[in-house]
Amino acid sequence: MAAPVLAFPEKSPPLAVMAAARLAGVALEAKPDAKAAKDTPSTLKFASGDELVGVPSILRYVGRVAQSKDALYGSDPLSACQVDQWLDISQTLLPGAGFEAAAASVNDFLSLRTFLAGYSLSLADVACWAQLQLTLQWDKLRRTGNFGHLARWWAAWPAAGQLEKDEFVENIIADIGRLGLRYERITYTSDYFPQLKECGERLIRAGHLYADDTPVEQMREERMVGTESARRGRSVEENLRIWGEMFAATEEGLKNCMRIKLDMSAANKALRDPVAFRCNLTHHWRTGHEYKCYPTYDFACPFTDALEGVTHALRTSEYKDREAQFYMILKLQQGVWPGLPDVHIWDYARLSFVYTVLSKRKLTWFVNNGLVEGWTDPRMPTVQGMLRRGLQLEALREFILSQGASKNVTYQEWDKIWSINKRLIDPVCPRHTAVETDCKVAVRLINGPAETEFVEMPRHAKYPAAGTKRQMRSSTLWLDQADAQAVSDGEEVTLMGWGNCVFKAHTAYTAAGGKVSGIEAALYLEGDFKKTRLKLTWLAQSADCPKLKLQYFGYLVTKRRLEEEDNFEDWVNRSSMEVIEAVGDINMRSLQQGEVIQLERKGYFIVDRAFDPATPNDAMVLLNIPDGRAKAMPGMPAP
Repeated sequence: MAAPVLAFPEKSPPLAVMAAARLAGVALEAKPDAKAAKDTPSTLKFASGDELVGVPSILRYVGRVAQSKDALYGSDPLSACQVDQWLDISQTLLPGAGFEAAAASVNDFLSLRTFLAGYSLSLADVACWAQLQLTLQWDKLRRTGNFGHLARWWAAWPAAGQLEKDEFVENIIADIGRLGLRYERITYTSDYFPQLKECGERLIRAGHLYADDTPVEQMREERMVGTESARRGRSVEENLRIWGEMFAATEEGLKNCMRIKLDMSAANKALRDPVAFRCNLTHHWRTGHEYKCYPTYDFACPFTDALEGVTHALRTSEYKDREAQFYMILKLQQGVWPGLPDVHIWDYARLSFVYTVLSKRKLTWFVNNGLVEGWTDPRMPTVQGMLRRGLQLEALREFILSQGASKNVTYQEWDKIWSINKRLIDPVCPRHTAVETDCKVAVRLINGPAETEFVEMPRHAKYPAAGTKRQMRSSTLWLDQADAQAVSDGEEVTLMGWGNCVFKAHTAYTAAGGKVSGIEAALYLEGDFKKTRLKLTWLAQSADCPKLKLQYFGYLVTKRRLEEEDNFEDWVNRSSMEVIEAVGDINMRSLQQGEVIQLERKGYFIVDRAFDPATPNDAMVLLNIPDGRAKAMPGMPAP
């Protein structure tokens, strides 16, 4: 029997029909028509001369002739009717003013479900998926980042409150906002204590949980060698009795924990009857003393994920061994909690960096020991810390997207992300000038202007949108000590933004240290800047030049890659910040906090504390932004 012919406009293929036919094992002969209008309905033509017109009708045919009759059309009359209903609804997902509302309606329906009809993939899912894929408005909506994500905090154990302190939680929530991500709501594992307790009791009645009072060390040894606990065969009645004792925190209850029967002979030790519930009398930071027995992470996560409708749980690959445990526990929970959906784990490699610790515990140590200001310190590898240091959000996004969800464990170099950042800021950030305060050198121009002059200059020679600045010129200038020492007597140099000058032979030196104390020079504006060896930054001497504190940072640890056996405290960089005092050009008085600039010949900086006219003697604070090039860093060996 010849396969039916699927005729459709070449520019508008019926994606849902093609996908469903492939899934159902139904043969169709595709016949695209290059001349047909884009809105011409697809048609399925049979050898008998009969036709089915429109995607919903063709999908119903595919579902009815599928190799497995209930594979895509439901397993009973009700689910088949639900599929039919969704085939009609899928046709409302059309571009226009009502699209977002229609998509939101489907999203709400899926909030606690994995599939639109029943508990497996059906024509309903295929139809809605295809309709969205063919709608450009969906792509735009999808990029808004509003996927109904949850911000959930692990709070099922009293000690967890020590890790999820308000400051930490608040900073993570703030970071989510800075990254442009949206979440539907904030939840805590402790929100589901009643359901977790009920699930535990059902599993006891089903014979999957047992109470065990084996001493901790003995239990650890038995799990290591795969020996079943002597308590594994306790009766359901006995386990239920002890379960009550555990929640009452009686002497007997406190001696026991609840373990879940998985596979004590498994090579994967995570499957050897892990603990599901354990007593703890410590005050819980959210529920107080209401509970005396709490679920473990291994037991709570699969249940809570499924209950909240999480479709995909992303885990870093160091938890790969626990993936099988997750699925086995979830399957048991589904057996006693009807309708609990599947959760798919996607594992990826943790993103690690050289000279960096990312552990919350270790970073907390730096905060608690006063080695950094807090979680927003520019040296901290946190979102706020890195943005404060001058990392642009777009650079962070580009770097992360370039990594992908790789499964390869690698240690990234910091120069890559900072090189991306430089590529973004260099073409647009304004240029300014600063001279270091320590031993700055006064240069007297013997033919300089009699009065102070101001010349309008572009803030960025190649980016007019950066605006203009006023360059102050006078007969006395300031130079950095290093520049003054680099100039030979009688040498012609270029004063950047002004012109050439010649340093006279009677340069004066102090007796101590051989440092230059003053210079006389003569402007030589007709000179050719292309022929000079040195192009120097300078400032006109003025009391209006704002004071600056230029902060440079090193890594928090001095070892390139810390190993598991390393005590990270032995490798702490206790000199990870250097502050250089300077003065800046008068235009810097108007810079705002968070503004990124380049100090010519000194690098890129972000304003951390702006100039305050009310306290003019207080220095502005500028944080150095790395540019990806190897250079000396505070507390670190020379590159």
